[in-house]
Amino acid sequence: MSEERVEAARALLDTLTRALAAVAVLALTFTAVNVTLLAVRHGVPWPTALLLDPMLALALATCLTVDARLAELGAAPPGWAVALRWFAGLAAWTLNVWESVWPASTSQVGVPDDADPTGIVLHSIPCALLVLVSEAVAAYRRRIRRLLSAPLARAPLDTWAPDVPAARGAYPAHPGAAGTAGTPGCTAPGGPDPPASDASEPRGNAPAPNPESEREPLYQAALDLDRAARAATGRPITIRAMRTELRIGQARARALRNRLDHAPAADREPLGPEPNMHGTNQT
Repeated sequence: MSEERVEAARALLDTLTRALAAVAVLALTFTAVNVTLLAVRHGVPWPTALLLDPMLALALATCLTVDARLAELGAAPPGWAVALRWFAGLAAWTLNVWESVWPASTSQVGVPDDADPTGIVLHSIPCALLVLVSEAVAAYRRRIRRLLSAPLARAPLDTWAPDVPAARGAYPAHPGAAGTAGTPGCTAPGGPDPPASDASEPRGNAPAPNPESEREPLYQAALDLDRAARAATGRPITIRAMRTELRIGQARARALRNRLDHAPAADREPLGPEPNMHGTNQT
């Protein structure tokens, strides 16, 4: 994903948040007036009646904000948050449509026989908007987060080489350089396999194969990293460090760590100090 698209996605997220917040404020204002007047008509003092709808509005706004932030971070909200959000929305809807379903002249609650359909629809729309806005914000943020989390660029695997002092130059970045710069037949992870040797070639007094050259490059790189870590810290390299250095996944790094743990003791010897390439001063 390009930087221009990242900036566009962030701008879209900001615009979306402001627009939906404005819708939520208008809907909460509408419901606050209706709920407060309903409480006053039933004998609740004004100071107390003014507290009822803000309680629902604050609970719903808190759930909306926190759930949206969790969605942006890639975490799912807990079940209780969903229950609280829906309860606040349904409670606001019940208080808003109560007098339209059961007018003040109704003596008892039951099957409504004098309901006001227009009033029910009129007072239901803002409450439905509150619930849907709270759900839409989280969904939009999850979608935009996936756009923002897309990698800007990925280094090609065929240019990879382990950054270990003892391994520098041992693994050519391109297979064509294998015969001149590093171990014969070794290629970088993800590159093409080295050409198979000619079976008809006479062996004669050819030397015995070197086990170091027959190891697959990824394991050899992990082995070099482990040796370097043991030389520097006295402890084996961790799975997380292998994931970072080798650019591999958790399962593959764990498998390499298990293989290194069962490797021969000679293979796990720490790397010795690098030779002094500058020599000593002559007096």
